[in-house]
Amino acid sequence: MKYKEKIIAVLGCGKSGIAASRLALSEGARVKLFDTGNSEELQKKALILRNEGISVALGEEGVCKDSTSYDLVILSPGISLEWEIVKPFKASGIKIVGEIEFAFSLCDSEIVGVTGTNGKTSTSSILKSILDNADIKALQVGTSGIKPKLDVETNLTTPDIFDLYHIFNMAVKQDYEYIILEVSSHALSQKRIENVFFDITAFTNLTLDHLDYHKTMDQYFNEKLKLFDLNKDSGSSVVMYDSEYGKRIFELKSNIKCISFKNNDIDYSCTNYSISDKGLKGTLSWDSSSLDFQSKLIGAFNLENIVLAATIALELKISSNQISNGIKNCSNIDGRLQLVENPFNQKIFLDYGHTPDAYLKVLKTLKDSFSMPLKVLFGAGGGRDKSKRPKMAKVVEEFSIECYLAPDN
Repeated sequence: MKYKEKIIAVLGCGKSGIAASRLALSEGARVKLFDTGNSEELQKKALILRNEGISVALGEEGVCKDSTSYDLVILSPGISLEWEIVKPFKASGIKIVGEIEFAFSLCDSEIVGVTGTNGKTSTSSILKSILDNADIKALQVGTSGIKPKLDVETNLTTPDIFDLYHIFNMAVKQDYEYIILEVSSHALSQKRIENVFFDITAFTNLTLDHLDYHKTMDQYFNEKLKLFDLNKDSGSSVVMYDSEYGKRIFELKSNIKCISFKNNDIDYSCTNYSISDKGLKGTLSWDSSSLDFQSKLIGAFNLENIVLAATIALELKISSNQISNGIKNCSNIDGRLQLVENPFNQKIFLDYGHTPDAYLKVLKTLKDSFSMPLKVLFGAGGGRDKSKRPKMAKVVEEFSIECYLAPDN
């Protein structure tokens, strides 16, 4: 236990402060939680925590009188370094960390962060299949939830600060070697992953989405860009280079490895490939090496996802043979052009895409792969980005003979 017998002060008796206190206690630390509030609700919480072995000081006692005896201070979100509750520890020179930084310090797993408008879940799923094939214990966290399932409920692509505590803690307790984390622009903007540092960061693409939140594409891109400042010193980044935004990341950030389907004179290239209704085949090349792969997944966009996942795996030092087998084993991805079994043997596909670019790629793939006419049921989330809706409808109108519009997703 990294913090066994260490004396730790936690400042703030909110939800996250309590979670941090329990996490520190589980690591063998002696924990005292401070809060200048003294409400009846706080007193009830304090009683529970004291019964668990956590010391609690409230009200006037919530400002520490003997700060020199502590080894570490954990600061809850929203508490300023200038507040009275913090000043004694600052004056004593005690190390002060945020809660995510503390939780992350306990996590020995290697962490991969994947960002982009489309392809995060598919890339993460293919990468997990590769790691599974290599008998490496990996945890996937993203839009489709947590796989394998943990006792954490989250409905966000990137979980909030509280859930990340639990995920990191469980990853440590259950000996996961890797965590694959989908990183949304909202999470980066809201600093949900501040003080989480990555072994590999990866970029898929950037297309129209979330302008109800970010307002402009430049603002949207700048939020995504923040991920590439969160690499460990030994870490690296992998980007799809052929798009405008991939090139911009390469120009703006250091230690970027690039992937191209057009240029052989680049870190990783895949200029030899075939796409059919039966699946995908290709060769990924780098330096003087190459690996061949085949997959039952269809569509040019899945070719991009496969190559990105394979490149991340190579950066993680996974063997070519294990990568090829892992790609082959990933034959269906939940909610990603997922073939739905039905008693009428109809070709029914389910896809959670919700951007004009995703619609175009999915419907064009189906149109190119099958001779049957296309019927589409689609919708758009209420109260979200309205600018993309007519563009989504235009794509559906172009590729289908009939379309059905639902009032929501």
